[in-house]
Amino acid sequence: MFINRIFYYLPEIELDNRYFSEKTGLSESEVFKKAGMKTRVRARANENTNSMSLQAVAAGEGQYPFDLQSIDLIIGATYTAFDTIGTLAHEVQRAFNIAGARALIVSSACSSFVNAMEIVQGYYATGKTDHSLVLAVENNSKFSIDSDPQSGHLWGDAATATFVSREKMGEKSLRVIDVVSEGMGQIGAGPNGVLLRPTENGLQMPEGRDVFVKAIDIMTSYIQNIVERNGFQMSDVKYVVPHQANSRIIVQIAKNLDFPISNVLMNIEKYGNTGCASTPLVLSENWDCFQFGDLIALTVFGGGYSAGAMLLRVV
Repeated sequence: MFINRIFYYLPEIELDNRYFSEKTGLSESEVFKKAGMKTRVRARANENTNSMSLQAVAAGEGQYPFDLQSIDLIIGATYTAFDTIGTLAHEVQRAFNIAGARALIVSSACSSFVNAMEIVQGYYATGKTDHSLVLAVENNSKFSIDSDPQSGHLWGDAATATFVSREKMGEKSLRVIDVVSEGMGQIGAGPNGVLLRPTENGLQMPEGRDVFVKAIDIMTSYIQNIVERNGFQMSDVKYVVPHQANSRIIVQIAKNLDFPISNVLMNIEKYGNTGCASTPLVLSENWDCFQFGDLIALTVFGGGYSAGAMLLRVV
């Protein structure tokens, strides 16, 4: 299957480290040191995962790789759903009059985009879809606690719309060579590592150290495994795209892989941790930089725990 285009929406509110310094009592340099972020983008009060998904799809108007009405599968990926009944997938289906498509959401923390892509792969394998749309979106600010000195400064909001087809469409596409995911609720802090229990409290990371260590180890191994099992070496990889959780995590992954940090694609400094939207957002922002033949290894790790990876070839 092929990723033909990725469009995105970023909200306009921008919060810098001074804001979080005033909220938490930490110095601006301490806030930056924790995760390597200078600013984060945040949704307005009247925005949510449904509305941002609509904006991400609308951003592609005039550039869609195939007709929207030909889409037969819409999967939303999020852990910050605005509505769990009238889901973001259904809202997009309604707004763009996409009749006959399957519509559903998947939630597996920050790995949800890769989980959704693996589900799409299953639909292609059974011949049940030709044109799919994967919406990865998070409204972290709806639930974040900005005064929390441990994790309040981490969160950003964003939405992406990934157009997937059975055959290559357009001048440039990303062929999905492989996609894998795994639930890891049995290891480490597991479901207690990152919490979002809307009826009890906001978005928290009580086991931050465990999340940090597991994220480095698991994303490193997932990159190595997906590259090697497809007959490649790290020297064949042009770009690595890790989940944008923490710049210190990303730098350490590059060191573990002995991979040049200049070819590790990042946007966390500008946008913060945008959850499962972070990796497709990175791909979209760098789309014009990709050259034919480039091999791209993408890896994610999320609370719960969960993990995944994709290996992509620019064709």
